[in-house]
Amino acid sequence: MFNGIDWGTYLLRPRFIGDRPQYRYIPGTPVYAMEEGTVADIRNSSPHCTDPNHCPLYANMVLVQGRDEFYTEYAHVRPSTTLQRGMFIPSGQFLGTVDFSGVSTGPNLHVGRYARGDAATWYNRPTCDWSIEGVRPIRRLGRIRP
Repeated sequence: MFNGIDWGTYLLRPRFIGDRPQYRYIPGTPVYAMEEGTVADIRNSSPHCTDPNHCPLYANMVLVQGRDEFYTEYAHVRPSTTLQRGMFIPSGQFLGTVDFSGVSTGPNLHVGRYARGDAATWYNRPTCDWSIEGVRPIRRLGRIRP
């Protein structure tokens, strides 16, 4: 939930880790781009963490730089083999499927927003600015409509 809006699709039920809800998905659930932009990074070699003492540092993910130059990260996603860095994608583009790579208690989708700046250090600039150009939230059913 963000500002009272449920941004997930295909939600099953929240599971709480401390006081934070983690939404679980069915493995293989398709993930689509919320905005048009350029694929800035792809990570697809992280396995599921079976031993918390020996987890891979990062999860599989797709990173999109939108027209507003902010970055949107879709983590715990097995990227589609058709995606390439530098490729322009429209909103609604199939990005991949939900997995449970990296440090995770199960299949889930983590969406992060990061401020403008150098593509090599996007992860150092998390932001709470969720205004994505061309996207408006729909409160009914928690779906996003471009």
